[in-house]
Amino acid sequence: MSQLVGRSDFASSTECVDNERDARAPATPAPDGAALLAHGASPRLVTRGESEETRPNAFVDWLSFTVADDHFPRTLDWVRALASYLGVPELMHAEPERGVAGFTHSAALLILREGEVVTVGKIAWGGESQRGRTYISLAGSLCARVKDWQPMVLILSVCTARITRVDLAHDDLAGVHSVDQATRWYDEGNFNAGGRNPTCSLRGDWKEVSGSGRTFYVGNKTHGKLLRVYEKGKQLGDPSSPWVRWEVEFHNRDRWIPYEVLTQPAPFLAGAFPALSFVSEVQLPIRTQRKAVQASLEHLVRNLSQSYGKTINALRLQGLDAEDILAQVIRPGLPARLRHVVAACEPGSKLYGDEHGEP
Repeated sequence: MSQLVGRSDFASSTECVDNERDARAPATPAPDGAALLAHGASPRLVTRGESEETRPNAFVDWLSFTVADDHFPRTLDWVRALASYLGVPELMHAEPERGVAGFTHSAALLILREGEVVTVGKIAWGGESQRGRTYISLAGSLCARVKDWQPMVLILSVCTARITRVDLAHDDLAGVHSVDQATRWYDEGNFNAGGRNPTCSLRGDWKEVSGSGRTFYVGNKTHGKLLRVYEKGKQLGDPSSPWVRWEVEFHNRDRWIPYEVLTQPAPFLAGAFPALSFVSEVQLPIRTQRKAVQASLEHLVRNLSQSYGKTINALRLQGLDAEDILAQVIRPGLPARLRHVVAACEPGSKLYGDEHGEP
């Protein structure tokens, strides 16, 4: 299973599921599953979402929620509903396996791309202690495919779902607000929201440089809110990249997470800590996706050149042209590093090249 959605990651994303027992939403009659899939019959949802032209530089990077398990005859029918409401028609599920976090059954959510199966989420159900709930978790690579969260807000509200975790992120591609800036703001008390400073910690290349970048943490997810500020470009393999990601992981511990976080992520992200008030820039998602593909591919090309560049040159000296060499070394599929960034893009997207030109 991939590193983004491995068993340990899903265990952490389900740790707040049991908090619902003391703060369950009011029960509502279960709507018919077929009706949930009928877009034409769905009522209009009124939100205060932004238009495409004014979309802020903030987005949903993870979503987990629980819902009563009586909306469909089969729990796995939820996957077809998700494919429709998320706008990802190729979404499918694996064969059921043992459960997680007290659920007796679970199944991975999958996307097939270039012959590779990419795990992009999980659905879990069953178990007396879960009181008839279904748990669904969507990883960042699946969230990145969603162009409009409004249909998902509709299905969550109709089913009275409870969001147990949501990650909201801001990408500073130019590194204007760096990891160093985050630590300075912490020292100046800019993460203090009326009490004392939350806890903080460091991880990565603060003392010894490995090339994977630095991460600064503020808060604690066991208290419901954790900020990660990290050098995203370096994480993807580009040692010279200034790209920094500011990301807050919210949990439902002692709080109700409103559905509007999906359609209006910027104000909720900016409101997490005083230091995040700068989250107000405009940016189209395609630029971030292009950056992720470029950084990952450039890292892989560097490794290819260092490890096998001389071998390729030796083949060329034997009289083989580029097409002959390519025919000998090419293999189907995708490198592990690229699976999730490719899964986060529309099928057939060409995102490698001049970032200011067309894909």
